[in-house]
Amino acid sequence: MLNTICPCFIVGAASLIGKKTGKIVGFTSRCKKCRKCSIAKSKKKKVAKHTCKKNWTGSAKSMEPDMIVEIIKDAKEKNNPVVTLIGDDDCTAFHRARCEVSSTIQKVSDTNHVKKNISNKLYALKLKHKELSVKTINALMKSFSYMLAQCKQDMQKIQSNLDSVVLHQFGEHQQCGEWCHIKGNPEAKHRNLPWGLDLKSKELKEALLSLFRELDSKKLSSLNSSNPNESFHNTLRSKAPKDKHYSESASLSHRLAAAVCQKNEGYSYVCKVSLLCKCHQ
Repeated sequence: MLNTICPCFIVGAASLIGKKTGKIVGFTSRCKKCRKCSIAKSKKKKVAKHTCKKNWTGSAKSMEPDMIVEIIKDAKEKNNPVVTLIGDDDCTAFHRARCEVSSTIQKVSDTNHVKKNISNKLYALKLKHKELSVKTINALMKSFSYMLAQCKQDMQKIQSNLDSVVLHQFGEHQQCGEWCHIKGNPEAKHRNLPWGLDLKSKELKEALLSLFRELDSKKLSSLNSSNPNESFHNTLRSKAPKDKHYSESASLSHRLAAAVCQKNEGYSYVCKVSLLCKCHQ
């Protein structure tokens, strides 16, 4: 799994989380400025000898792929090669990883990102079709989620059931799976559509069928979750809020390390670090 966050434009942090363990196996950060260097430059003085925190000069967009490649390389050097990457559909980092680390790395899309992309396309269609309300979009996404759960890891079954997500909303339930409560019960009404009635617009029906038929059933059959990443994101955000600036000193790296310890060890990491410090005094 991959998780990349950018608290601000001049700093980035990335982590690699193991699918089976749910623990962070690698992390790194990038900073575009160093406070001591900046102060010396503003005062037009020679900067004193120090450990400079600036380790990035490229664009903020290229930060993420660079950090991901570094973490994967480090994992490979420790005899823990990464086989599969679970993340969003941004292919830049994945292609760099395959070119610079291993050509055998596989890409798996995150379920939430795929659903969000489909939802965005539906909202774009909403501008052209009045019948496609917010409630209707939510109904479509619920049916899509039910269909994915029923056809999990079966590419052929997903391919043959994509149309049912749309046809179900228009009162055609022949292809619906077990998730459909109306199939075999014609008197039942829709639970999620406005007033429980079928959709009618033929133009909307064709547009929706075209949208869902364009989806890659192979990708949909191998979806996985990056929820552990979101959990870590929240932990790090609590220690390094986006509205605070910690990137020009060692503060960010310390806060990132603390977040990693909390993710891997729980809150008991505080006592463990304290005891370790006392042992070295």
